[in-house]
Amino acid sequence: MAYVKSVVKAILIKNTWKTYHELKKIALDPSEKDHNLKKLSVAGKLQKRIKFDFIKRYYRKIKTANSLENIIAKSFLGFLCGILLTYLFFFILYLGVNFSLKTVTYSCALLSIFLCLGLAYSSKIRCYVLLVLPVFFTKQGRQALLAYALFLAFTGPAQNTMHNIKILSNSMTCAQDIIKNTLTQIYEMVKAPFKSIKETLENLKKALVDVVDTVKSFVENIKRIILGIYNVIKKATLWLGSIINFCNKKIGTPFQRCMKTFDDAIVDCKAKLGVMDFMCHVVHVVKGLCYTVKWLDFVCMFTEFVSDKIITVVKTKLKEFSLHMKNLFYVAIEFKHSYEFETTASNSTKEVAKTILQKISAKIEKVQNIFSFFGFVFSFMFLLVFIKVYYYRYKYLTSDRYDNLYISKYILDLDLQRAKMGKETVLPLEIREKKKYGKPSSLRLFRDEKSRIAQSLFLLSLTSFKIISFLVCDYCLFWILLKIYEAQEDIFDESDQPSILLHVQGEGVLADFYRKLGQTFQVPKNPSLHLDPMHCLPDPVTPDTDRYIQIVFLVSLCWLLTLTEPYGLRIRNIVMSYYYPDRAKERAVWLYNHILRSRGSFLRFARRQLRKNYKNEEPVEKVTLKQRLFASFPLLAMIFGNKKESACILCGAVESKKTILKKCKTPDCPGKYCLNCYSKLENICTICQHPIDYGDITDISEEM
Repeated sequence: MAYVKSVVKAILIKNTWKTYHELKKIALDPSEKDHNLKKLSVAGKLQKRIKFDFIKRYYRKIKTANSLENIIAKSFLGFLCGILLTYLFFFILYLGVNFSLKTVTYSCALLSIFLCLGLAYSSKIRCYVLLVLPVFFTKQGRQALLAYALFLAFTGPAQNTMHNIKILSNSMTCAQDIIKNTLTQIYEMVKAPFKSIKETLENLKKALVDVVDTVKSFVENIKRIILGIYNVIKKATLWLGSIINFCNKKIGTPFQRCMKTFDDAIVDCKAKLGVMDFMCHVVHVVKGLCYTVKWLDFVCMFTEFVSDKIITVVKTKLKEFSLHMKNLFYVAIEFKHSYEFETTASNSTKEVAKTILQKISAKIEKVQNIFSFFGFVFSFMFLLVFIKVYYYRYKYLTSDRYDNLYISKYILDLDLQRAKMGKETVLPLEIREKKKYGKPSSLRLFRDEKSRIAQSLFLLSLTSFKIISFLVCDYCLFWILLKIYEAQEDIFDESDQPSILLHVQGEGVLADFYRKLGQTFQVPKNPSLHLDPMHCLPDPVTPDTDRYIQIVFLVSLCWLLTLTEPYGLRIRNIVMSYYYPDRAKERAVWLYNHILRSRGSFLRFARRQLRKNYKNEEPVEKVTLKQRLFASFPLLAMIFGNKKESACILCGAVESKKTILKKCKTPDCPGKYCLNCYSKLENICTICQHPIDYGDITDISEEM
């Protein structure tokens, strides 16, 4: 409101300056008098119609508490704020938490009724809503934001990481299949040289067989001629032998017939001569002439020699020659090679890959269920925020010690009132007290606030590291898979291998032999590996940059809220002081007395009490030993039960045997006064009564 008032005042000053500027122009240049007067007249008419005084009066009415304009303005602004908060909650649930549109619509419809009507007509609802904003500075508020950030990280980067891991596993499974096929091709490539050698030798064998067949046909012709001659000689010798054998069998050999003739002559001679047979022995001398025909027996022996020696030897040599030629061109090739490749696996590669994918899917499903559970839990985190708001309001209204560290305007008024009455005051604060207490608008951090912010920063750093680790893992995995996918351009494309051809010109057996020999030793092309890893390359899912921005924004917001936590939490005290001023006065009185009782050391406390009792040199508040101990050691008050004390809301005097307090008779009125203050108020409680009732017209607004 102060800002609106300043704006209105600035507008009035600006209009006055314009009028002054126009009048100055008229004074310097009379020729523009008519034109400028016309402008001034229009401005004057507008000024009369607008009547800026009306704005001032209306602003005063709005500012006046419990006036009609004030009630209407608060109701209108509360209704608008209810609509804005409903839309904000709608976008958070629908776009952030990803609830269904139907659920979000019904929930926000019910919430809008509560917020719009509550903010329009209920001061308690306004108080609760205003307390919700500072709660985000508390640990519970940051936990709600961090829970939302974790939920976004789980449903975004973490889930995307799981999906990319599944893509990577599929790629690895596909690569295993390619490796298996490649090993099969390598096995075929390993066998290819042996097959090539075998084919080469077989082709060489065929070429040699062709040459052998040619030589064999030539040798067979020679063999046929020799065998013809052999057969002729054999037949001739057989014919001669048959004739000689026939002759010898019939008449014998010439030597035998000669010898037989002489033997027959000797026998006949002996038969005829009788006693004179000795004369027949002369024939034995003549018998030696038969040896002259003895050589004729060798003719038969020659035929037998030819038959037994020459022909048999020729036949044997021909057989040996044929066998030698056969052995010379006989080729026998035997191929023996061994290659072992063995894999031991309980299942096939596809079954193993399927099992791996099932296990990964099961893990991912568990994680996704956890993510869904976090989404369910997140909806209750904001409920915890409202519980924290209710708890703070309850403690503020029931406990004087709770969050009572701030020097408010009520303490300033109380200190001024005690100074006028000549009593001991607490202001200015001592150095030790300034570390614990101060104004809500102070930039200086208190001791409790420093320890709280240090603890919050440590815990926030751990949680932030966890959340950022999700983002880093997701992006790093995506970057690695993307680089693998982009590396497909560097895949080697094997070109055709060069080949060498041998061309032989000419005809004949030798040319054909060389030609076939060249074809036999032609180098075969090595079989190439057919690798196609394109369909196995991982195509990762791109991270959601918008989700990254949301997460980083929430984490940054949590850091900002943590660093400004002390200042944000002070807003709660200001809000409660605005809506519950009577309770704020009671808490101010308690804090005032607490500072007095806990001030200084125990020795200083004893000296001041002695001077008060015996010398009366200075106004010193009387504090008992029990009050001193309870103020210095809050744990003792919790153990022994510190009874709530009544004190004057004007001077802070605590009720005792010597100090009697007068309580206002109006029901639910917090007014309690000491006799001195009550007499100064003319025995009237200014809290619950109207200014007209106690005759102070200056407290009544002019607009009332």
